[in-house]
Amino acid sequence: MLAPATVNREIALLRVFLNHLINQGLLPSNPVSKVRMLKEEPAPIRVLSDDEERLYLFAATQPLKDVAAIMIDTGMRPTEVFTMKWENVFLEDGYIFVPNGKTRNARRNVPMTDRVAGILASRLNGSKDELVFMNPDTRRPYISLKTAHATALRRSEVKRFRVYDLRHTFATRVAESGGDLMTLKDLLGHSNIQMVTRYAHPTDKHKFEAIKRMEARRGSNGAKMRAIGG
Repeated sequence: MLAPATVNREIALLRVFLNHLINQGLLPSNPVSKVRMLKEEPAPIRVLSDDEERLYLFAATQPLKDVAAIMIDTGMRPTEVFTMKWENVFLEDGYIFVPNGKTRNARRNVPMTDRVAGILASRLNGSKDELVFMNPDTRRPYISLKTAHATALRRSEVKRFRVYDLRHTFATRVAESGGDLMTLKDLLGHSNIQMVTRYAHPTDKHKFEAIKRMEARRGSNGAKMRAIGG
């Protein structure tokens, strides 16, 4: 049985093909223009552990290795990394400017980690391209790195995840490090906090540690109260 997402992609492709025939004067109307798409369940979200990140990046080839590291450390969307221009990279000031996106909030300054700064500084050395990640075959931005991603997964033996899950990994790590939702919203370029909650997924380890911190706080406060009471 085909998944709803598969059916929807086929319908969308058929629409494009039939619209092309209409534009060529070979078809009077599009018979699937009013066909409703099937409801799709949200794609399962994966958050990488530190060990999975290490194994995956070790197995990844360029430019995927650098693209993935930048996504993990900045939360940028794949297309934002693919289309990054040198004119929007400010190494001395430590941030990347994202000039456009799906919403107004997507336009933002993204702070760099030391790792990201090192990657970009290395790529800048001697580069004469407009884009940070120029596809040498097309001389245009990359559209996808699915083949390289699949190869890296096979070599690393890391459980399957999507490239976009690197953005989820960033969001979860910021949340687990104590980052507030408003800051995370701006870092991700979202228009509201509700969108952010989809990306921040505390791990089981972090949940247990949160309970331990709460118990430790309770024990500390109890000791203080006993000391005050004499």
